[in-house]
Amino acid sequence: MALKSLKTKLIFTTCLLIIIIISALSSIFILSRVNEYKNQIYLNARSFAEIVSPQIANINTIYLQEGSFLSFNKEIKNIFNKNSDIATIKIFSYQGTILYDSLQEKHEQYQGPARTVTDQNLLTRLKSQNQSLGLSNNSVVFLKIDNSGAYKFVSEDGNELIKVNLNSMRINNIIEPFDNRIAVEYGLSYKSLDSKIRIMIMETIIVMLIGLILGVIFSYVFASTIVRPLKHLTQGVLTISEGDFHKQVPVETKDEVGVLAKSFNQMAIKLDQSTKAMVFQERVAKEFELAADIQRTILPKDIPNVKGLDIAAGLIPAEAIGGDLFDFIKIDDDNLMFYLGDVTGHGVPSSLVVSIANAVVYSHIDEKDMQKILCRTNAVLKAKTLPNMFLTLIMMNWNVPRQKMTYVSAGHEQLIYFDSATKKASLLPGGGMALGMIPDISKIIKVQEVNLKPGDLLITYSDGIPECWKDDKELYGMDRFQRLVEKLADLPNAEAIKNSIIADVKLFANGYEQKDDITVIVVKKV
Repeated sequence: MALKSLKTKLIFTTCLLIIIIISALSSIFILSRVNEYKNQIYLNARSFAEIVSPQIANINTIYLQEGSFLSFNKEIKNIFNKNSDIATIKIFSYQGTILYDSLQEKHEQYQGPARTVTDQNLLTRLKSQNQSLGLSNNSVVFLKIDNSGAYKFVSEDGNELIKVNLNSMRINNIIEPFDNRIAVEYGLSYKSLDSKIRIMIMETIIVMLIGLILGVIFSYVFASTIVRPLKHLTQGVLTISEGDFHKQVPVETKDEVGVLAKSFNQMAIKLDQSTKAMVFQERVAKEFELAADIQRTILPKDIPNVKGLDIAAGLIPAEAIGGDLFDFIKIDDDNLMFYLGDVTGHGVPSSLVVSIANAVVYSHIDEKDMQKILCRTNAVLKAKTLPNMFLTLIMMNWNVPRQKMTYVSAGHEQLIYFDSATKKASLLPGGGMALGMIPDISKIIKVQEVNLKPGDLLITYSDGIPECWKDDKELYGMDRFQRLVEKLADLPNAEAIKNSIIADVKLFANGYEQKDDITVIVVKKV
């Protein structure tokens, strides 16, 4: 089920992070403890074998060889009681005969034919002068004490083994040769380790459940403090879009959401004041500052990743605040809708229209129909803005499953299309009419389609690029712009192309006054 509400997403994300963090920390802790326990079992078993083997050799001589099995078995039981990790004990003669097997001789001595070892690897271990370990991967390593008293892993021939990691496997048994007469095999049990692992896993599950419960409670409370002010802001934007500039939203927090609520309220006040009277000079300066903050908030922070496209965008306002706008809206997993617009002029009046246009587009984005969205945006702008204020805009939609690009132009600059096959840039059909000029544009705008191949480019832009002035006489122009696109098409990604376009425009202007906002979106088919 899709996570539609912000509150649900925050709760889900918090719980997921809790699960990941607890699982990761628990896994590291359990693995560390398991390795520690395994190493302790090995060290205890090794020391146990060295200490007990002479005792076993002694009781073998005194009791087992003399036929006193009951006394021998009693001593063996006492030995088992000293180390719970020893599961079995076998005694072999130096020649490879099994003298005793704790699994077969729990209650009475074996009376059958001689049990002779035929496994050559086992015989080698029995006749070795060094203690040996039988590992769970069926390999064998030998232990040798060097001059410093440290244990080293060696091969059958006594050569030191460098890469032996006992943490990655278990030890099945330890064979301790004694005095070239007998060898004792100690079979290891990991029941105590497995029991501890089960306990640690249960404790981890309990901690995770407690963490989830606390996480749900905390994230619910935290999400509520964020979502409630956003709902007020949404309602406020819808009210503003209908022309009621007296709408105020409550400021409930002092964080970024609270700052946004304050900015919204200030914007509503300034919108109302701008329709009634001229703003004093000091108030104009503050309006610029507040409007700039609002506009930076409105602009998208990130460009959504979408299959099939590499996208980059940039905006350079002519003044502190501008009249250009662009945004990217991921409607669902299958569709990314984005647009670029240019309000007449720049400065505070244009930025107000930008804010209204963005609010109206967002309020109708569930329509998922570009023509309807632009028609409704046009109706609001026509009814709620000044007669000399209008907005050219191009809206595009990328359908991921069909890998299809469609667009609707409302009197905006023509798209530049670079064909990777011909290596040529051309202008696509534009059309339509700017928003806010007439009440109804439904019969003027239409949806058009572009077939993109890998390597193709689509460039949408505001008129601040082709109308950039180098001096009082020379414009940047569309011919230069198209040639630049052809030159930059081989750059590795859309971001590099976008940066190069802006850099070339700035280089052309050579410090001359920027007359209009510069905005560009680069779309590269991958």
